[in-house]
Amino acid sequence: MSNPLRIFVPVKRVIDFAVKVRVNPAKTDVDRNVKHSMNPFDEIAVEEAVRIKEKAPKTEVVAISCGSAKAQETLRTALAMGADRAVHVEVKDDSTLQPLAVAKLLEAYTKKEENKPDLFILGKQAIDDDSNQTGQMLAGLLNLPQTTFASKLEIENQSLKVTREIDGGLETIKTSMPAIVTTDLRLNEPRYASLPNIMKAKKKPLVKITPEDLGVDISPRIQTLKVEEPPKREGGRKVESVDELLDKLKNEAKNFQNTDILYFVNHNSSAVFGNNRAKKKFFMSDNRALSLVSYDTQYSADSTEFCPFSSHSQFLACGTYQLTDEKRQDNDSQVRKGKLYLFQVENTNSNGKSSPLLQQQQIIETPAILDMKWSHALVKDRPVLGVADSIGGVQLYALNNEQQQLEPYTHVQVTEDDSVLCLSLDWASRVNRNIPHLIATSHSNGDLSLIQAGESEWFVEHQWNAHDLEAWIVGFNYWDTNILYSGADDATLKVWDTRTYQCTSTNRRQYMMGVTAIQSSPHSEHTLATGSYDENIHLWDTRNMRMPLSEIHTPGGGIWRLKWHPTRSDRLLSASMHAGAFVIDTENSQVVKSFLDHESMAYGADWSFQHSDLVASCSFYDHIMHLWDGSV
Repeated sequence: MSNPLRIFVPVKRVIDFAVKVRVNPAKTDVDRNVKHSMNPFDEIAVEEAVRIKEKAPKTEVVAISCGSAKAQETLRTALAMGADRAVHVEVKDDSTLQPLAVAKLLEAYTKKEENKPDLFILGKQAIDDDSNQTGQMLAGLLNLPQTTFASKLEIENQSLKVTREIDGGLETIKTSMPAIVTTDLRLNEPRYASLPNIMKAKKKPLVKITPEDLGVDISPRIQTLKVEEPPKREGGRKVESVDELLDKLKNEAKNFQNTDILYFVNHNSSAVFGNNRAKKKFFMSDNRALSLVSYDTQYSADSTEFCPFSSHSQFLACGTYQLTDEKRQDNDSQVRKGKLYLFQVENTNSNGKSSPLLQQQQIIETPAILDMKWSHALVKDRPVLGVADSIGGVQLYALNNEQQQLEPYTHVQVTEDDSVLCLSLDWASRVNRNIPHLIATSHSNGDLSLIQAGESEWFVEHQWNAHDLEAWIVGFNYWDTNILYSGADDATLKVWDTRTYQCTSTNRRQYMMGVTAIQSSPHSEHTLATGSYDENIHLWDTRNMRMPLSEIHTPGGGIWRLKWHPTRSDRLLSASMHAGAFVIDTENSQVVKSFLDHESMAYGADWSFQHSDLVASCSFYDHIMHLWDGSV
């Protein structure tokens, strides 16, 4: 593409998608006295226009917004992203703009412009009303060809080729220009405006006009009669016996609406039941797992890991963390100690549903342990466990086949300051086991590190500051190990390219609290799971990290670790701190099994690679590890 173009990009100011929407007291609208931002689909449209301009530098990008005076904030954002000038069609604060009125305003302004646009790029819909109408209406009013839901856009010699995703495949449309395109989520990932560009945007031209200037009547044609929030859930009732519970279920459950369900939790022969839809997948009796066997770890337990190799899959490691009353010699901070347990798990029933036999093989005194992972590739023909410790190091233990115990393999002191904690680690070899051995670590000072195996020793290849606060979690993209993901207490998810050590994507808006769990799917190349203190699990398409594919709420407590099932692509295990541990059906975005026997913070959880659906999970203050059946 060489010829410069003129591109119009309509943008809308909407309530920020991370804000909880509430109905106003009059029940005529939602409360709009909250944070607003540019409609996410319009951000994609602006980004695409700017990318076209970068290929053809003389192209002009014009951002247009119809709305109140505050819409200028949205236009300034578009200018900071790279638009050349802006047009504000200003209406009164109490005006209601519906899609047809907006389309007519855009039509009138286009006809008024001396230099007509070659291309309109719009977001496919606005997230506040989801009408998905403005682009199509504008095409009809201007009698222009349109292509909707674009996932790829190519321009050559005044010809437009658009690829759109349809059920079962891709559809390619070719048309002449001028034309109208509406953008889908996968078209691109919008950039963040840099501070210099934000300052430059203040000097770019912004023209204000009114509907009266354009001769357009914006009176609404549709009247909203009433706006209501979903009904609040009803409280449960406590019954004293199973017989009473059965009586209530038999005689009263039939009066509940079809959309409601019953749940109960049995604690010491007491039960609770109710019609709480939100707990449908949390506390149904059939979906609650019971402990098959438990073990007191003495120190606070925070990590459990099954060995992934079929020849050694009976081995289970558990790591602990204990803050003692002792003082370090070099400062007044308390000493953190740990114990590493190695168990053998045997079960005569291959489905893992009968009580497994748990045999303690070994206890190793260590610095406090914060995370552990087995390498999925043998290291010099032996399984190796990596342990992240409280003195800023990674200790590797190799499994001795003859003695069936762990023995120290090597230690890498990752941080110069041994008061900096190594908070998490991940191996690159989950999917591709033929690559060089590589470990990523995250630290309490916000740093990330890469550790590589040399010919004679392991060494820190690179270390950089990634976050302002504690970097709780780091994880590889198992399908492209040049890519790293990190999450921190700054409520930020970042994507890194280790070839340049540059951050390629930052998401600050999706999380209300710190990002604590990350795992790339070993089954699906473009799927990533993340979790946060805010109790939500997000599933992402790694090709577009702007917005998640889905959000799954877990019942309280926050997420600490996420583990994909060894063989099933639709099962995800969550260690959810205060709430317990949960099995997630990712296809239906539902919690399908819960384990609630942990009395304190559930920090560790993992699937067995030997017994189908056997799970080990551990909790902190009650220093207990449980084995339970995670099948549904």
